[in-house]
Amino acid sequence: MSTEAGSPLYPDSASEEGRAMTERIRWEPNGYDGFLGYVSTFDPWLFQLCPRPSRWELMCTLPGKLGANIYDTDPDALKAEAEHWLEEFVSSLGAVFPDPGLPGCFCCGKPVTGTPVTDPDDPLRRTWCSDECLDASAEGAYEQRYRPGVAT
Repeated sequence: MSTEAGSPLYPDSASEEGRAMTERIRWEPNGYDGFLGYVSTFDPWLFQLCPRPSRWELMCTLPGKLGANIYDTDPDALKAEAEHWLEEFVSSLGAVFPDPGLPGCFCCGKPVTGTPVTDPDDPLRRTWCSDECLDASAEGAYEQRYRPGVAT
């Protein structure tokens, strides 16, 4: 990756990344013609885009990226690179961003990556990641309905 002005980091990113919210980073104006990038509900900014003469600069506060500023003439390309840095950092911790196309387990919320477990009698057609989660959901529903003090 080049850090020189005018180097395209992602040539096709301008059409997809030119919005105030990229895939996982919320970009807000910083009051100096640049942007601050926030992740989820975490208050301190993790990324900053600053305009420089004839180019933009991306700064990052993620561990391992301090001082690793990069430059490009296209701020959308830098936003795409910030998304890439965030994904690298999260995966270095052993976590992954789930595929938004995968259904989530009704019990634990994890993405159902294999064959989903279903209950043919379930009118809501919910899915579970394992028989254990299906059983835990059934036990929880039973306890909620038949606990002491609940009229049945």
